[in-house]
Amino acid sequence: MTTLQFTKWFFFVALTFIALTSLQYPIRKRVSLTARIILVLIKFALACAIAAIVMATNTWMAWRGSFFFGALYVALMGDTIASILICLYLIVRSALHQNPSVKNQLLISAICTLLFFLYGTINMQIVRARPIGVESEKLINTYRVVFVADLHVGSSQSLETSKEIIRKIQNENADFVILGGDITDEYTTKEEMEEIYNMFGDFDTPTYFVYGNHDRQPNAHLANGPTYTEEELAHALEKNGIIVLDDKWIPIAEDFILMGRDDISTGVDRIPIEEIPPRPEGKYVLLVDHSPYIVDDTVKSRADLQLSGHTHAGQLFPLQYLYNITGFDAYGFYLHGYTDTFVSAGASGWSFPFRTEEHCEYNVITFSQPNNHAPKIENP
Repeated sequence: MTTLQFTKWFFFVALTFIALTSLQYPIRKRVSLTARIILVLIKFALACAIAAIVMATNTWMAWRGSFFFGALYVALMGDTIASILICLYLIVRSALHQNPSVKNQLLISAICTLLFFLYGTINMQIVRARPIGVESEKLINTYRVVFVADLHVGSSQSLETSKEIIRKIQNENADFVILGGDITDEYTTKEEMEEIYNMFGDFDTPTYFVYGNHDRQPNAHLANGPTYTEEELAHALEKNGIIVLDDKWIPIAEDFILMGRDDISTGVDRIPIEEIPPRPEGKYVLLVDHSPYIVDDTVKSRADLQLSGHTHAGQLFPLQYLYNITGFDAYGFYLHGYTDTFVSAGASGWSFPFRTEEHCEYNVITFSQPNNHAPKIENP
């Protein structure tokens, strides 16, 4: 993150914290424990609603006001944590008529909000390699694959952070690399897009790509306008030897089939899964689809494993849990019919530089025969 980005982000959070604190001043002076507990629940519910608006809706308000809503989420969650601590103090002391001083309450809230702000902001900038082991009787050989999705160049991380991620991936000595969509988005400039794909083009290993819901900049009118065309994006991919998997499969080896899907959320009419030409029987099939939500297609594919991104593991607490409760795959392994699905947390995040759900990651996957001691999928 650049100094300018951090300053802007800190300013928004500080401003919303001051406003929220001012509104709660009368409550901090004389409200009962019961009212405080009710207020904690209200603030937490508001923080969840704001997180959902920013992360899960596609409206002008969510795009244009993302930094404001993000800052309000941070202030609300930080103050909620502080309020819980104050309520616990009152319960332990059993002195409901003796509230902590307003000054101490403000200090606790400021500290909690600052710590929450620092954790989420720093967490967005740290990207880890997550190893995964996959075993199948169909495999003859062993393959080392890097899967990276949701890099969102120019959005929540600095360009230098994105470059560092790509340099790390290049040093993983993979047999091939899969770009799982949303490598760029509506905030990516044409120069950034071209530079990033030039870096992927320098890889010595084959690199494959599926479109996500942001790569083509379909919502650029809600941001700052388009910065590159679909044709320029396609040219950058082709020029750098990056193979686009748009509703087709290709044989990687005699025992391994790679299949990619165009993203459903772009408005592009992707080919129905049943109309894609039949693939060889008895081969290991790895399916890549940016969104994990099209479960019917996953089941019909009868792939051995599907790799997806898109969710950012929720990005903002507690969205990952809310997604799972409502039936949407958020992070980790799921099973749909015959097909195991792995949803990556993604290498970056969306819009503003803050993340409290999981770490940013790219995945280093080893495909091999069973060793008769480990499960089919090892999920450390």
